[in-house]
Amino acid sequence: MNRGSALRLAASVLLLAGCARQGNGPEAGPNDAPPPAITTEVSPPPPLAIAGVWQPESTDDRLPLVGERAALTPAGRKVAEARRIAAAHGDRDWDGTLRCLPPGTPRILLMGQPLEINADAHVIVMIFQYQRLLRMIYMDDAYPADASATFMGESHGRWEGDVLVVETRNFRTGLALDGSGLPLGAGSSLVERFEHVADDTLIDHITISDPELYQRPLEAQVTLRRGADVQLREDICAERIGARR
Repeated sequence: MNRGSALRLAASVLLLAGCARQGNGPEAGPNDAPPPAITTEVSPPPPLAIAGVWQPESTDDRLPLVGERAALTPAGRKVAEARRIAAAHGDRDWDGTLRCLPPGTPRILLMGQPLEINADAHVIVMIFQYQRLLRMIYMDDAYPADASATFMGESHGRWEGDVLVVETRNFRTGLALDGSGLPLGAGSSLVERFEHVADDTLIDHITISDPELYQRPLEAQVTLRRGADVQLREDICAERIGARR
């Protein structure tokens, strides 16, 4: 075969291969399965409707329980009763907020001051006017094995549709759920479901569990209203203490 014939043969082979790729070649046999499609799983972005400034409806430092009263264990009753008796005698030393300590979660929602929520796919940040405290809700991290106990606890969240579900634990000892002295312990766990029921309404459905302090989980509900004209202001706890004196 001379060089010209070889070139013509090679060109013919390339042309037939191109036709086969375009579907003009011979039909595939019954055992010739098409190659699997390449797909890339993309998670939808989290709903951001909860972003903005919110004002808790309640200005009463009492946990708004749903249903029955708190069923305390003997250990929980001992703490709550001691605090009640002390408060009746004017001694509220058990309440760290009077010494500028953070109120913890969820009590900070009962202090009557606004908060701002910012969110992205990895973290949700709650900025409270009260003492300018922060609450970080991590959306893609596991609990670290050596996490330290804090006033606000360690929060991790996930989206269930448009509902933000947040689990919080690792609380410091000696905290109170509200001004009545209901205890929040180091072994307590908190599950919240933030439901955006209307453009201007966000409801926090709260479940508090602690077998050492409570016979059954506590259920509470806090309603927040969007503060369209509300701005967070500077809040200094030392000035509040000075005003009491």
